[in-house]
Amino acid sequence: MSSFLRQLKSYSLIWLTFLVMSSISLYRWQFAPEPTLAAPANGTTLQCTVSKVIDGDSIIAKCPEGKLEIRLHGIDAPEMGQKPWGQRAKKALKNLVAKQSVRIEITDTDRYGRSVSSLYIHQQDVALALIEQGWVTVYHQYNDKPEYAAAENQARAKKHGIWSTNGAQQQPSKWRKYHNP
Repeated sequence: MSSFLRQLKSYSLIWLTFLVMSSISLYRWQFAPEPTLAAPANGTTLQCTVSKVIDGDSIIAKCPEGKLEIRLHGIDAPEMGQKPWGQRAKKALKNLVAKQSVRIEITDTDRYGRSVSSLYIHQQDVALALIEQGWVTVYHQYNDKPEYAAAENQARAKKHGIWSTNGAQQQPSKWRKYHNP
């Protein structure tokens, strides 16, 4: 009888080890971080799903090849430290793109390694929509599209979003010079 109990104990230990190792493997497989995509070449077009909105002008997209951090081309959103404007810009972007399939057109890579890109849902230019809503400014240093400037002028005239109140939220790049976001 005692040899039977020893054998049973031995098998129990083997099964317990197997279950623990299987659980660890399953956990790693299920929750493993996705590989980060190296910045694709300028001119590349990708179809991806937005997995996270970082702030009013940056997202993380889940692409077939891995995740990709995107900085929207041609716009500048208030920083998250510019309360409540940064949070409002982020919410506006989230309302447009969260969990949506988007077309990404890579235009450049910024100094932080993010892919600077135009983003489209169906045929809608996401950056232009944010400008029209008044949550971001045109980044004139990098963008000379007349439709963006016209949309910003219209948002200002109608006092949409950041244009509803005068302040630093209207010049995020100038605010960044004096604050380290």
